[in-house]
Amino acid sequence: MVKKVNRVKGPTPIISEQTAIVLKKVVSNLENGVGKAKIISFEGTTPVNTATGTIPRAKVGFEIYMNNGTLKTLLNNFLLINHPNQQIYKLFITAVGRIDNVTPKDVIGKEVGIEIKNVTTDAGTFSNIVDIFSVDELEDGCNDTVELQNVDNSIEEYEY
Repeated sequence: MVKKVNRVKGPTPIISEQTAIVLKKVVSNLENGVGKAKIISFEGTTPVNTATGTIPRAKVGFEIYMNNGTLKTLLNNFLLINHPNQQIYKLFITAVGRIDNVTPKDVIGKEVGIEIKNVTTDAGTFSNIVDIFSVDELEDGCNDTVELQNVDNSIEEYEY
């Protein structure tokens, strides 16, 4: 038995030829600041040409733990440059303790502290990771000491 199948020939137009196309500006849903993030993906992406030559890059995906208990995802491209000021270098040192022979499997699933800074351009607002550090440093930075003076003029310290 032969079954007749109707096929659509050619692409179906999504936008009519008379419709004005409006491009959406990018608006970040992340705030400037520091927080904890889990590395969820790591892959190569297009290299960039610089004055010193072509530099390979990696696209790294992070799940960022928000203060309200939710998770937000951020993808960030990093230059693959062996220098302590580069974020990929900091990521490798923080996540696995070395920069040599690191594989995506080594870093995926690791947690790190990150600092996010938003940059606004004509194309919109973009969130960038500007620092990567140990989660321990993040937690140490949260411990503040407060001195309170009681009515009897004694001073008590509280850490939180």
